[in-house]
Amino acid sequence: AKGALEVLCAYGIHPAVVCSNDWFTGLTAAYAKHGHFGTYFNGTSFMHIVHNLDPSYEGRFYPKEEEGTMDQVHRLPTYLMCDTSWERIILNPSRCAILASCQWGTVSRSYREDLLRSSPLSGLLRNHAQPFGFPNGIPVKERERIMREKVGSDHNVAKGILQTRYFGYGEPDLAVPLFAFVGRITEQKGVHLIANAIEELIGHFQGRVQFLVGGKASDDDPYSKGVADKLHYLRHKYPYAVWAAPGEFFTDGPLVNLGADFGLMPSLFEPGGIVQQEFFVAGTPVIAFKTGGLKDTVHEYNTTTQEGNGFTFEAHTHGDLVYAVKRAQAVFADPAQYATLRARARASVIDAEEVAMAWYAEFARLRGKVPAMRPKEEDLGAPEALEEVRAMRARGPEPRPPPARRLLPQQHPRPHRPDLGLVGRVGAEDQPGAGPGRARGRLDHRAEPPRRLLRLQVHRGRGVEARRGAADGARLGRHRQQPQGRRRPHRRDPQEVQHAPPVLGATYQHLRVALFFGPRGPLVAATRPFICIDAWRTNFEAVGSVKMYTTGVFSL
Repeated sequence: AKGALEVLCAYGIHPAVVCSNDWFTGLTAAYAKHGHFGTYFNGTSFMHIVHNLDPSYEGRFYPKEEEGTMDQVHRLPTYLMCDTSWERIILNPSRCAILASCQWGTVSRSYREDLLRSSPLSGLLRNHAQPFGFPNGIPVKERERIMREKVGSDHNVAKGILQTRYFGYGEPDLAVPLFAFVGRITEQKGVHLIANAIEELIGHFQGRVQFLVGGKASDDDPYSKGVADKLHYLRHKYPYAVWAAPGEFFTDGPLVNLGADFGLMPSLFEPGGIVQQEFFVAGTPVIAFKTGGLKDTVHEYNTTTQEGNGFTFEAHTHGDLVYAVKRAQAVFADPAQYATLRARARASVIDAEEVAMAWYAEFARLRGKVPAMRPKEEDLGAPEALEEVRAMRARGPEPRPPPARRLLPQQHPRPHRPDLGLVGRVGAEDQPGAGPGRARGRLDHRAEPPRRLLRLQVHRGRGVEARRGAADGARLGRHRQQPQGRRRPHRRDPQEVQHAPPVLGATYQHLRVALFFGPRGPLVAATRPFICIDAWRTNFEAVGSVKMYTTGVFSL
């Protein structure tokens, strides 16, 4: 924790937000705020992300009685590390993180509510007014690429490979449903429910069912060892129906995600969960216990409305899991319903980009700012702009261009000043040696976009003036005559921006932006507003969109 902060100091980085994850980084905010780094991090917000706050995952440390609260070791105020009202001294870095951080969040909305209701630290968690929660996601395109390269994209082909590789089938039998679990064999994952239900389900389906358990068990954990022994027994008794190798690390996850007919997730608790998203991206529905993040992402399939992406069970018991598997097999027996269920599962996957934007918006809220979101295609307006963006995305990102040469002469006569409106034309007449005047009208595309921010400033009675903050770029509208030598600095009118048109539009290379402001506009203050546009020559995948700057507010 302290080492990460020291690196920031060494490189002179003043971060807007510092995120810590789980108990092993839990002391970060406390070290930054309690005298170890002076005032260096006074302007930084600290966000602690909880991935698992079960008491066994809080990072609790139990010192000996003679060691006391160990203040001489952690060098933090005692109340941050220890609740002295407890029966014995327990040092808790998760407690420290929650008390010292400005905000906390977790990996699902349901798990956030579970923590606020039943966590041993719920009293501290409720001190934060708006704790954040959002489900996990996966990089969908990358995961699809991995599946295509390793196993292809056809479910039936992948299922046939699983049946011949793991169950000893000479020829695939696609009519036999295949249920698969991929993950650690621990008590949290509830694998004992699967092991206990297998024999009953094999008897119920008269042997025409298959179970694959891909995961490693720990010999040091009595629970894991007990489940592993049961799985070894089942594999030897039912070689055509059960496969498990709990002593080995399982490496065929993508193949199982695509080839299984159903994924099994009977987790006793699951703060977020990522395995269900890996099944969903392959179009495989999931059977899950209704807890934490699984409650938010796995929904019971309704054969009447054809909504839902899997099956759930309410009680963490043998009977409830068996009944959920029987409901799933009934849908599998109807090819049309099962095809619809797979399509629903594929449509429900959460992309990592969506998750990133949600956290980005929360960071902006934490800093008291408006997030600059990437514009959607339907928000671009003109059809030609939409086609340009689609073509740009198909081409992929372009290399950054070389620095643009100066396009404007040092001196030029004052052009005609029109009423308020976007004026100016960057074209051939603006090149050195061209005519002295400027044509009014719509802003045209330039050969190269500016490499720094273009600043648009609106003044009362002066129209619209664009001033560059760097040596490259272009000017729009009215320009002042300047003598040779040192240029006179621009003086701001104290009564500026009392009246402005509600919308100014500009098209700049590949970037089309509509700027909304006015005397009652919510985005820009009336005292000192200006808007900066990051206009890089790239596609919208890499563009930071629009950044709004107002008095005392700087966007992320």
